[in-house]
Formats: sequence, C-alpha cells, structure tokens
Amino acid sequence: MPRPHSLLMVLLAALGAGATSAGLICLKQPHNVTVHIVDANISLKWEWDNPCNLNVTFSVRYQGPRDPEDEEISPEKWSVILKCQNITIMECDLSSTTLEYFDAYIVNVRADTTKDHSPWANLTFCPYEEAKIGPPGVWLESINGNEKINILHPEAKQLRKMWESDNLSYTLTIWKNSSHPKKKTEPVFPGQFIHGLEPETTYCLKVNAYLISNIGLYSSVYCKRTPKAWIGLPVPENLRVHALNMKCVLYWDTLHEGNVSFLVQYLL
Repeated sequence: MPRPHSLLMVLLAALGAGATSAGLICLKQPHNVTVHIVDANISLKWEWDNPCNLNVTFSVRYQGPRDPEDEEISPEKWSVILKCQNITIMECDLSSTTLEYFDAYIVNVRADTTKDHSPWANLTFCPYEEAKIGPPGVWLESINGNEKINILHPEAKQLRKMWESDNLSYTLTIWKNSSHPKKKTEPVFPGQFIHGLEPETTYCLKVNAYLISNIGLYSSVYCKRTPKAWIGLPVPENLRVHALNMKCVLYWDTLHEGNVSFLVQYLL
C-alpha cells in the first residue's frame, strides 16, 4: 500500500500538470495578424482571445528580406523591434524599421506573461505589394478667371518614400455644391486648368492618385467659390496637337480679334 506522503506527492504532481495544461489553453497565440500600409506608414495589428483574464504583454520580431517561397526560417536572423516589446496594445508601428519595400519579410508576434509565453504567430508580406497610395493634397487657384488645380504628391511631406520610383497619375471628381449634385470624374494632372466652371458658384472636389494596379485613397473634399466672370481677354479654346514623325504642332482657337500675343507652357 502506498505511503501517505507518496500519495501527496502524486497528487501535487497531477495538480501541477493540470495547471500547466490550463495555462497553455489560456495563453493562446495571437491570431488574425494583418499589416496595414498607406504610403510608407506600416502598422501591424492582431487579435488575441483572453478567456482566463490574464495580464499579458505582446512582443514583435521580424526576419528578412527573404524569398516568399522559402519555407525555412533561420533562427539566427530574427531582429527585435525595441518599441514593440512588452507592449499592452495589439498594434505595432513598423514605419521606422529599416525595410526594403520590394522584399518579403516575415513578422512574429506572441503573448507573454511573467512566467510563460504563447507560440509565435507568423505573417509574411511584401510592403510594396500590400501598400495603398495615400491621399494627395489639393486646392484651386484663381488665375485670370480660370481655376488652376494644384495637387501635392501623397508623400511630399514624408521622409520615407514608397512611391519614389513610380509616376503617379491622378483622377479628379468635381461637383457643384448643391442639393442634387452631379459628380464628374476625369483624369487630371497637377497644374491643369479646370474649364467650364460657372462664375460665383461653389464647387467641391476630391482627387486620388493611382497606378495600374493600385487605386489610391481620395483626398479630403475641398470646396471653393469661383470668382466673378472674367472681363479680360478670352481664354484660348479647342487646344489640339498635330503630330507627324518627330514634329508636334500645337493649335488653338481664340475669340479675340486684334493684335495679341500668346504664351505657351508645358509640364514635364
């Protein structure tokens, strides 16, 4: 027959195993790990279930650049993100981390208690492929009765550039500020004059940048009241280009009858 103290030791061992097992169930790995990228602003987010009401923190590390088809992960190549160690929120800003935007990276996140930690949750991503183009700046400038649209590059005020090697195009959506507006959407380039606007009328507009495979976020809505009707020289109309071989000639129509000169400028 087993001695009493032997039974006690067996019981304590069983209780200890049960606590460890319960701890592993409570301390699950984070899930739904996602990356949100606008321009060069990179944010890692995740979710974590806490059925046992534990006090936990989270830690993040990354490894790269790497081949996205390479399933092997080297344990010696992990880099720690210092500001994302032992944090209590389920989000980590990766913007200041040195990243080559065209390369693939693997990111890990885990939950920690003072005595234990969860398994790592993994996410592999390429910053350039996941990024969205941010909203540009936009405003109108009245010049001789016409409205010139000024567009500020989405990354004009940022140190890190996701789209530095890309030639962005822009789309304009414009409408009268009325109870039943009819919105008009058309391509636009910075510095272009917006013709056909009625004088002393409030117009609202928004602009977004795009690439062939990436439709950017719209700017904030900008509204402006156009000035009084222009009483100076009429604006040239019906601009057109005739091209033959390497020779291009610009033509236009004018309603002014008299001795006038014209100024032509172009935007590269």
